[in-house]
Amino acid sequence: MAELFLSFSGDDNGKNLVAGFFEDLCTELGNVTGKSQVELGYNYLEMRAAMKWRRELVEALGSCKVFVPLYSPRYFASEFCGKEWWGFAQRQQKHADKNKSSEPELIFPIIWESVFNNRVEMPEIAADIWARERDLGERYAQTGLRQLVQLKHHANYAHQYQEIIFALGNRLADLLHMTSLGQYELPPNIDAYENAFCVSVNKQEDLSAAIADEAEANSAQPERPASAVVLPGPRQPLSGPKHVRLVVASAIKDELREVRYDTTQYGDRQDDWAPYLPEAPQPVIAYAVQVVSEMELVPHAEVLDSEVDQLLDKAESSNELAVIILDPWTVTLEHRQEELQTYDKRLTINAGMLVPQGKDEETTTKADILHQKLLATLFRQARVRAQVFRPCLSDLTAFKESLREVLIELSRQIMVGASGAHPATSTQPSAAFTPLPVLDGPSES
Repeated sequence: MAELFLSFSGDDNGKNLVAGFFEDLCTELGNVTGKSQVELGYNYLEMRAAMKWRRELVEALGSCKVFVPLYSPRYFASEFCGKEWWGFAQRQQKHADKNKSSEPELIFPIIWESVFNNRVEMPEIAADIWARERDLGERYAQTGLRQLVQLKHHANYAHQYQEIIFALGNRLADLLHMTSLGQYELPPNIDAYENAFCVSVNKQEDLSAAIADEAEANSAQPERPASAVVLPGPRQPLSGPKHVRLVVASAIKDELREVRYDTTQYGDRQDDWAPYLPEAPQPVIAYAVQVVSEMELVPHAEVLDSEVDQLLDKAESSNELAVIILDPWTVTLEHRQEELQTYDKRLTINAGMLVPQGKDEETTTKADILHQKLLATLFRQARVRAQVFRPCLSDLTAFKESLREVLIELSRQIMVGASGAHPATSTQPSAAFTPLPVLDGPSES
């Protein structure tokens, strides 16, 4: 198996920049070690057709010698990247427990896009690893590699890029030479792994203690025949309000061209939507994940599709919180209205909605029209669920604060039984709607 595991967000590979960089890195590493790129590097961009890729990925995580994460805002917003990190971290912990030693330092971060600024809050597990190599220069720490990869054929930057590749290659060659990390058979279902980026320090300590307890218990058992060491499987997801489904209800750039001319805020996926450009350049889902993590809850990011009932049923049955983050322009698309109307028929006790509203000229000009369309489509939510229905969030600060308040209110309603709102007994258009009573407080005698 490959000796390096490259962990990165697929969204960072625009114009195959990540693939080009990794090829350059492995070429340099091959010059130092004498090994081929096939032996050295694993990344899922080179998967072949018909491959059972999850199995291949888990096997690579269980056998590689060095884990190489590409730091970027998109990387830390990726749940799957967090699972990859978690899998390798368990190998390091198991190795330390088995050898009664400190954890080997075999997570070697590379800065792809700068994360050392006030716009990005790094997960604790990543912030604890030093990433700003002195030999790579100040530009690398401030801006990352992406720009240099784009400029590597430019006469003014080619030498600087090659110097960084040379330094990274030699540093990784040293790590590969020194590593003694053994192979381990990781649990096969990577989708059930923890997201390391959402696990607090306390939770990490609890997890380490649990692994240590299991190791001590196993030491009392009769010796088994030699075989691959099997890590304890990831803990089953906990039902309850510690888990939050963050659901982006937007449209892609091509869809929005039907109703507006400025589609700068949108991309090729729903979760690319960044309503607070240019002040807040990241997709809104990245900021939502940060807020949920800060509250020591576990975020699960997804997009809204036609299966709204299934989404709400699953969240309700698991006693999870669900927050839909809605683009007001999406309400103007006829083919999107049906799923929103389905949501409006369900007064689900553990679901809320936030409506970010950008400050671009087109949105500002049509703000009143968009708001009226929103209220017409979601009149039940606006009337009965006002505490957890937050429209017209015109900046990132308002969005973050509203998300915190909505999560607190949803948790409170679940904990006390929340008699003020219940799922609708029918989702048919003809279902009767009776406003629920509102208690204003004790009456005067």
